[in-house]
Amino acid sequence: MNNHLKLAKARKDDEFFTRMEDIRAELGQYTKHFRDKIVLCNCDDTSTSNFVKYFLENFEGLGLRRLIASCYKNRRFDLLRPLPKRAFFAEFSSGDAKMIPRLHSGDGDFRSGEVIDLLRTADIVVSNPPFSLFREYFEQLIKYDKKFLIVGPISAFTYKCVFPFIKAGSVWCGVNQVRRFNLPGGEIINLGNCCWITNLTSTANPYMHFLTKRYHKAEYKEYENYAAIEVSRVVDIPMDYPGAMGVPVSYMLKHNPEQFELIGTDHGSGSGLSGGLWKGWGSRCVLGGREVYRRVFIRNKNPIITSKKSTHICTF
Repeated sequence: MNNHLKLAKARKDDEFFTRMEDIRAELGQYTKHFRDKIVLCNCDDTSTSNFVKYFLENFEGLGLRRLIASCYKNRRFDLLRPLPKRAFFAEFSSGDAKMIPRLHSGDGDFRSGEVIDLLRTADIVVSNPPFSLFREYFEQLIKYDKKFLIVGPISAFTYKCVFPFIKAGSVWCGVNQVRRFNLPGGEIINLGNCCWITNLTSTANPYMHFLTKRYHKAEYKEYENYAAIEVSRVVDIPMDYPGAMGVPVSYMLKHNPEQFELIGTDHGSGSGLSGGLWKGWGSRCVLGGREVYRRVFIRNKNPIITSKKSTHICTF
């Protein structure tokens, strides 16, 4: 997590708005899912949200049945300026000429009963939820068995509430990475490692890692407290190693379940699911007496064990 994300987490400052260019690039990969569906943007003010703008612009093209947008009352920009202390939601349905605003009796929090009632009616949830509340937001989507396409930090893949679904192949990373966000004042901030997290299938082809490195014991050290070797860069994953490997969380951006098995994470990552590799001490992986930052453990499903040299080039 970079310094901007750390600061946001400490201050509970979640006013990071997804840019339209990022929304168009990603949503275009899932158009087949939206026909005759009800879409909910439950962390989105209709006056500022690019998600709402995107769906309104493409309502007919996507074949949507209904669009619902809802936001928390304490957002700096409110749906109706004359009533800034109240929370609103708005709807747009086939045949309507505009979004119809309605007044919440509560604060519009996505965890409130009113907004959960909206969630129950939706087929697909698309939003950029508050990063400080990401775990609660994700757990709610799972609880109500919703299809979703949301923005979150890459570190979320190692959360205890998220990783089991990633490992089972029922949730995965979207097509594109998200690095820059708009701030309320119009500035652009680079948060670094953020991405789309979804359970919708895209039109993009699965990513294939083309590996060129070979395993040498002197080069790939085993952790002192986990039965896995350290691979500090995804580009250095050896093509011929059959055992467990610890790789950076950024690997998850291009995970191919046909090529690699997800085993677990180090305990310091948050999931507590080490895949049986933990030796019983330390949370982070330890190498040479020093902790290594957050690792995901993987295993090559088809390691190349011949002595022939490969001409493949890793493009990750």
